[in-house]
Formats: sequence, structure tokens, C-alpha cells
Amino acid sequence: MSDLMAERAALLRQVAELQAEVARLQAAMAVPDDVPDHDWGSLDGAVAWHLIDRHAEGWADIGRQMDLWLAARSAAAVAELQAQVEALRADAERYRWLRRWKGQEHEPPFTVCHEVDGTLWGGDLDAAIDAARKEG
Repeated sequence: MSDLMAERAALLRQVAELQAEVARLQAAMAVPDDVPDHDWGSLDGAVAWHLIDRHAEGWADIGRQMDLWLAARSAAAVAELQAQVEALRADAERYRWLRRWKGQEHEPPFTVCHEVDGTLWGGDLDAAIDAARKEG
């Protein structure tokens, strides 16, 4: 019986040591609350990695900061693409407004005249623009 008691005591010590090791590892992986976030959107990957490598405390913090950088860079790229889409949309809307007058009973406020074909509308206007763009 005393052997069982000694074995039980040894197992309890091992459990306590393992619990202490788990607590230590969890503390090492914890994200510190006092680490300031950077303006990630303005940093390129090399600079971001340098800051993360230098200042992060544990893998969890590295992952958090990398996620912040990626989200900021993605947001900046999306904002840039949205601005480009809006500019292209405005161009397309201007063009559609110009070409919609074919068949209207009122005179269009603007016309596109071709030196040979006269006033161009709709599909003819599209074809003339495409041909001129191909010529350069």
C-alpha cells in the first residue's frame, strides 16, 4: 500500500509540474495588452515583418500583428480599387448618357460627328470609338 501511496504522490507532483508548464506556455502565448498597434496600412511587408519580429511577444502576438498588417494592406488595396471603379463608372455613365439620345424626339445636347459617316449613335458610335482606339 505504501508503494501505491508513493506512486500516487509522484504522479501528483508530475501533474503539478505539467500544469505549471502549461501555464508558463499559455503566458508565453498571451497577447500583451500594452503593445501599441502601428499604422499597418502604410508599411510594406519587409518593414512590417521587421517590427513584428522585433516587438511581438510570442506566437499569438506575431499572428495578431500579422493579421493587422494584412487587414490594413487589404483595406488599402480595396479602397484603391474602389476609387478606380468609381472613376471608371463615372466615365461609363458619361458615355451611356451621350449615346442614349438615339431615337429621342428631342435634339441631343451633344453629337458625335464622323467626317465620313456623319452623326454617330449607339452601336455605330461604339464601333467608331473601338476602331479609333485600335488605330492609336
